[in-house]
Amino acid sequence: MKALQRLNVPNTLDPDDLRMRRILNIVLLALLVISLFSLASAFVYGDSILDVLKDPEAQFILFGSGAMTAVCLILIVLNRSTGIPKNVAGSILILVMTGVVAFSDHPNELANGRSLIFWLLPVMLSVVVLPPVSVFLVDLVVFGVIVLYSGSP
Repeated sequence: MKALQRLNVPNTLDPDDLRMRRILNIVLLALLVISLFSLASAFVYGDSILDVLKDPEAQFILFGSGAMTAVCLILIVLNRSTGIPKNVAGSILILVMTGVVAFSDHPNELANGRSLIFWLLPVMLSVVVLPPVSVFLVDLVVFGVIVLYSGSP
């Protein structure tokens, strides 16, 4: 039970700040669980650990899941700190999500094809974890990347 209490966000004087930090904490915990499941999924097929580590596709999954797990853990610690501004952890999460989406598929598919819907993830997360004005900046960045990708072959 004490382990779950450590995940609580410390109380701040600003109720909006506390709400945003709690929501960000929930989002980070959900992403952490998804990353850990993805990390464990590489070992589900019954191959030995050495075979999994030698497989290039499994290496990609292991690296991506491990990196996302590390980012989530770092952001959970940052989110708990009252010494940093409330928007720092959320902004880092949005930047990481934008980067993940930007490199998740071929640029043409991200701009005009099957992966266009993935750009909704950083935009929707920004609505929840950032102040209202910042959402427009995220929209402009996503729009700029889509325009940049639409010119590539």
